[in-house]
Amino acid sequence: MAQIKKDTSLRKAILQAAIIGELTSNSPQDFASQKSQDDFSCETGKQLLGRIIEKRNAKARDEWEEALKQNPKAKKPAVIIASEIEEEDIPFEIPESWCWCRLEDICTKLVDGDHNPPAGLPTNTEYIMASSQNINDDSLVELEKVRYLSKELFEVENERTKAQKGDIFFTSVGTLGRSCVYDGSKNICFQRSVSVIKTEIYNKFFKYCLDAPFIQYFIIDNATGTAQKGFYLNQLAKLVIPLPPLEEQEVIVKKVEELLPLCK
Repeated sequence: MAQIKKDTSLRKAILQAAIIGELTSNSPQDFASQKSQDDFSCETGKQLLGRIIEKRNAKARDEWEEALKQNPKAKKPAVIIASEIEEEDIPFEIPESWCWCRLEDICTKLVDGDHNPPAGLPTNTEYIMASSQNINDDSLVELEKVRYLSKELFEVENERTKAQKGDIFFTSVGTLGRSCVYDGSKNICFQRSVSVIKTEIYNKFFKYCLDAPFIQYFIIDNATGTAQKGFYLNQLAKLVIPLPPLEEQEVIVKKVEELLPLCK
């Protein structure tokens, strides 16, 4: 047991260091001065956030203009602006080249599974409806314990989540906070206990943010419900996320993946 506790503590320390900037600088404030020697782009986290918001607005305008061809009264989309982050919402210090954002600012998909899932078929098919019990150890597990669907019913259910390679699967009801990056290998949809997330940032970096102790504790402390605790879509949307420059996200992920094997 002592070894398990030690390894768990090391994993938590690595993930927390990742989201406060300690894996890419000697102190949380000096990464900007290291950019040139490490050959990072000059884009800051704030500029990245602005670029993401601009891209989302452009896509919304394009979709509206396309809709106008079919319906001249199609409603013009509201302009997306970055959320304001109050001082009291900032949990810890991050490097100057980073910024804070809310998940809804960087998200292009944030949905949960079916709230009234259909009964499964008595025989196995290649179309499955999974739940939170099927996400653990950063992967899909126990896929023999799923609901099997017909192709026709799966297509109906899949309209909700449309799981694609690179999406994050996140357990949001019951056992909270487990996640994995989807490899695109299954015809899969979900019950309500799993949320499907796609962002405009590096998916592995975002996954490690979700795994970091501060966010894990925040999710558990703010979960609601009686019979089963849940951290629901409106809460996920408002989750405060540290945002490094994109290239730095990639370096952080690389360093985390070099260090995590030490926890085994």
